[in-house]
Amino acid sequence: MKEYEELSHMEPVNSQEGRQPCYVLTHHAVFKETSTTTRTRVVFDGSAKTSNGLSLNDIQQVGPTVQQDLYSIVLWFRTHHVCFTADIAQMYRQINVHPQDRDLQRILWRYSSDKHIQEYNLTTVTYGKSSAPYLATRCLKKLADDYKCQHPRCAHMLSNDFYVDDLISGTSTIEVAIKVQQEISSLLQTAGFTLRKLASNQTTFLDNIPRELQETQQTLSLDNEDGVTTLGLLRNPTNDQLQVKKNITQVQSTNSTASTKRKVLATTASIYDPLRLLSPAVSAYNMFLQKLW
Repeated sequence: MKEYEELSHMEPVNSQEGRQPCYVLTHHAVFKETSTTTRTRVVFDGSAKTSNGLSLNDIQQVGPTVQQDLYSIVLWFRTHHVCFTADIAQMYRQINVHPQDRDLQRILWRYSSDKHIQEYNLTTVTYGKSSAPYLATRCLKKLADDYKCQHPRCAHMLSNDFYVDDLISGTSTIEVAIKVQQEISSLLQTAGFTLRKLASNQTTFLDNIPRELQETQQTLSLDNEDGVTTLGLLRNPTNDQLQVKKNITQVQSTNSTASTKRKVLATTASIYDPLRLLSPAVSAYNMFLQKLW
């Protein structure tokens, strides 16, 4: 939260100003030990109901889908000889919200229990609002439209190889990959976006990337939560493999030894397979669950 204030991603509310209609976002911290960058995140809840029974998300327009579907992006990714993945650092928080709308992103906060509670307005696009994904992806679309004549290849990548803030792309040669990475990083930087956590199946490509912009976890282990994730899939950059982690052992190792329908459902739901490559196995689970019910 201190970082939010230092980066002007939130600002104190001036008590002298006239009271405008506002919406107070509830928020809490989420800890993710496996993250290689931000292990503590702030999550805001735009779905909390107000006194009139509506939430901010209830009255927002979510906007249309402007990016390719996940299936197409991952499938196209598998056609490249030189593959690389990355994401945009704090993408939502690099996009300003109009000052007139910031009262709808109000939060209550104090740094210690012996201080008074203060009111702040969040100044940037906030994760937890239903319109946030569209606002963020529309910025990438706008960037691609503005530079499609000067940088057609990068514009195509912005439009087709991004899923929200995740880049999953590639080229036919290492030389082209290095050039494209440099071009798209510079292009994104003009909009305040920093491309980071780069991983690739080619070490020669990574040798041209500053160490601080590389994914620190370049190996993959299915025995724990570590590893490079690509749109929710586990990826081994060295072997250029997309892998799915099975959580059957984890589910079975709970305190209770009894098998329940809840455990079967949890096991089935834990299998994330956007390409539907594991459909025969997942179908068997689903049929068994249906038989139980």
